Amino acid sequence: MERPGFERLVDDLCTGHVGAVLCLEASRLSRNGPDWHRLLELCGEVDARVIDLDGVYDPGLPNGRLLLGMKGSISEFELGVLRTRMYEAARAKAQRGELRISVPFGYVWHRDYGLGFDPDMRLQETIHLIFARFRELGSARQVLISMIDDGVHFPRPSDGKKMVSSPGFRSATAT
Repeated sequence: MERPGFERLVDDLCTGHVGAVLCLEASRLSRNGPDWHRLLELCGEVDARVIDLDGVYDPGLPNGRLLLGMKGSISEFELGVLRTRMYEAARAKAQRGELRISVPFGYVWHRDYGLGFDPDMRLQETIHLIFARFRELGSARQVLISMIDDGVHFPRPSDGKKMVSSPGFRSATAT
């Protein structure tokens, strides 16, 4: 995962533009152990401090490095625990039949009978056309090209949500 803010911080540390790293919680910086320990090593090399709500630490000193290393490890562990709890909560909801996930455009979730087509007939027809063209052409790219060539517009769903714009597909309400 790219983390441009973290990379910018590392660059600024290396060039001497940063003399201290302020953080409310180590978990905001230490999404993984190697990044955290790399940051501590750099801070130690350029004589930068790490400051959080509990104090000011010098990663160049063994005691500061030990405390910050433990804080990073604890934060990483906490993130794992939170991830596991969220997964287990979603699983429990699914087992009770209460888990709701967002459905793709063109479909709606009905409390009584589950997943169904959006009641908007224009939307249904366009979705059926897309699937028919896919069966015929065998490629999503070819479907897109044929729909553009035919001037087919993807209508707005009846719930008023905006469609994600794709080249060639415009909302029927926008034309």
